[in-house]
Amino acid sequence: FLDCNMALNTQGGPRYPPHGGVDSPVIVNASADEFYKNPMFYGLGHFSKFIAEGSYRVNSTSTLPAIKVLTTINPDGSTSVFLYNQGDNNTNILINDINRRTTISVNVT
Repeated sequence: FLDCNMALNTQGGPRYPPHGGVDSPVIVNASADEFYKNPMFYGLGHFSKFIAEGSYRVNSTSTLPAIKVLTTINPDGSTSVFLYNQGDNNTNILINDINRRTTISVNVT
């Protein structure tokens, strides 16, 4: 998910929606003129390194409930596949690309 609040103050505001969560990628401490980068900040940075402007999301599915997948096609024709393992164990998976007739084996930790 993408959090609506990109930056919040140290009291968790202002936020949208008004009764939403109190976390954001960046926490700003205005009185000390400093800010803190939360782990979510680095997660967004990871996506932005591999999903170029003008990319589009394509349908991708996982047969394993613990594995979440996001696939995009970049303007240069390259494909980015993001895998997230919500489980407690490493998982070996196969990525099948029917357009390229390719199968790749990946260990997701």
